[in-house]
Amino acid sequence: MSGEKRIAVVDFGSNTANLAIFVVEPGGAISCVAERDQPLQLLRRIGPDGHLPAAAIAATMQLLRDFVHQATTLECDAIELISTSAVRDAPNSGELVARVKSELGLTLQVLDGATEARTAVVGVVNTLPLIDGFVIDLGGGSLQITEVENRRAARVASLPLGALRLTDQFVRTDPPDGPTVNVLRRHVQRTLETLPWLKNAGGHVVGVGGSIRTLAKMSRRAAEWPIPHGHGYRLTADDIESSWELVSRADAARRRDIPGLPAHRVDLIIAGALVVKQLLRTGGFDGMEVSSSGVREGAALMHLLGPEARVADIREAGLRGRFGGTPEDLAWATRARTSAEALFDALAAGCPSKPLGLDPTLRDTFAVAARLRALWERRSPVPGPLSALLERPIQGFFQREVLAVADLVSPVPRLRIDLGIRARLAVLLDLIAAAHGRPLTCVVDADAVRVGLDARVQAEIVERFGRAFGRPLLVGPYGAPSGTGTTAR
Repeated sequence: MSGEKRIAVVDFGSNTANLAIFVVEPGGAISCVAERDQPLQLLRRIGPDGHLPAAAIAATMQLLRDFVHQATTLECDAIELISTSAVRDAPNSGELVARVKSELGLTLQVLDGATEARTAVVGVVNTLPLIDGFVIDLGGGSLQITEVENRRAARVASLPLGALRLTDQFVRTDPPDGPTVNVLRRHVQRTLETLPWLKNAGGHVVGVGGSIRTLAKMSRRAAEWPIPHGHGYRLTADDIESSWELVSRADAARRRDIPGLPAHRVDLIIAGALVVKQLLRTGGFDGMEVSSSGVREGAALMHLLGPEARVADIREAGLRGRFGGTPEDLAWATRARTSAEALFDALAAGCPSKPLGLDPTLRDTFAVAARLRALWERRSPVPGPLSALLERPIQGFFQREVLAVADLVSPVPRLRIDLGIRARLAVLLDLIAAAHGRPLTCVVDADAVRVGLDARVQAEIVERFGRAFGRPLLVGPYGAPSGTGTTAR
């Protein structure tokens, strides 16, 4: 797309080294176009004195050369190199930084715990609709917990509770016996209790990191989930408890057979699941959404937009990045979205003595469905618009919202929305489509819904409206007289 930037981010964590190449548009839409990860397990290479041995530095340099070559071949505009817990904890990390500078001419940023946490928050709040709540980033060496206020990092903590670190420190038998599990649980709990602001905090949580993504993949496979990726997927506390019971009682051979559990996580998932389980219990959380975006996405966005990177309308950025369209197409789709929001608000407010039965939590879902339908109709025929909703993450949406949109735009009910409410919203979508981008007004009273619209509306839509809302729809040159009804424009 015109004006897009291609940025490579290389991330050396305690367990895995990752290369991700992102396309970032000026408006903030971000998508990963290439990715490669390799278990490096730097934390396990650290010597008894805490230093990175020469062999570990050499292996890191060789992998880094490969990553940089790949990024250069793909014509990236910039390359960001970052490292986290294993490197920052090593007293001789400066040796690795110096070699990267002298041999590759690049700067390796060694992120402290707070900076790592804040960078992950940038990646989360610009790809999922988290405004206030918590972001937890569980890596191999450390756990970052960040309280988020108005999409900004507030209180931040970095704790030595990484899945690889705890596995090496505590897990000696396979599977771990009861005393081992109790010691590990007490250690995790005592460490979490050093954060008084976390206890029974409640609210919304988004989880980042390999162990959390693995737990989500296991849950999705068990549920035969219809979306093939994990970004925005909800893990309940019961899901975590079930996964913990499964992995903690199975030996490595049986864990390898668990659908969704990759081979390089077989030995780490026990400690990782326990940390997540104890964190949810400590914070009084009933579950979490899972983010595939974190430190790497945050680093890419901060490179482009600055350290306080916050995309103003992440949903619009995500929709434009995914579905595109000419300026005229997008203007048409935006008018449909605005009309949908106004119509929904008018009908939801309605006549207090005789409500119309709209679920206010579906307002955004309805508006997005109207936008997409208008865009697809402008560009008809569009191949597989429904699959385009589900196949890859869309910036700014939780999966439950994506499935609800799919329920509205699909001709076949997908049973994510109550059938009665779906029928109401479906006829409203047809009404907006009949407007063909023209403005409309809506006046609601106890006897009828009067829509002012300079366009013809099929009798079938009028009939369906009456069945869905139990009130007649009158279409004509209606306005909203002062002091009566509710108006949508």
